[in-house]
Amino acid sequence: MQLIGLVGIVSALLVASDRITFRGPGVYVAGFALLLAALWLRGINRGIQRIGEHLIGIEKRINTLACEAWGAPKEVLTWEAEVRAGKLQVRGLAGWVGRLGGYHDRR
Repeated sequence: MQLIGLVGIVSALLVASDRITFRGPGVYVAGFALLLAALWLRGINRGIQRIGEHLIGIEKRINTLACEAWGAPKEVLTWEAEVRAGKLQVRGLAGWVGRLGGYHDRR
């Protein structure tokens, strides 16, 4: 997030110093920098989602072992699966922005 803030400041300075004309490179450099920052953030968010998928698999294995070993009547660990389910229920503009930004997906 700090990188995106820095890119936003640099982009704003580039655009302001160029007086927003398409003849100079400032507008194009600023747009390119913002695009790279958004893609970087999306990649980071998608990586976090992949870690979440592994955590859900670990939760399932631990819950299975708890049921076998102690006869637990309900799941012992549910946090990651509940968070994923909550993210999937987001609809409208917020859901669209979240999916576009890699914050959550449809799986």
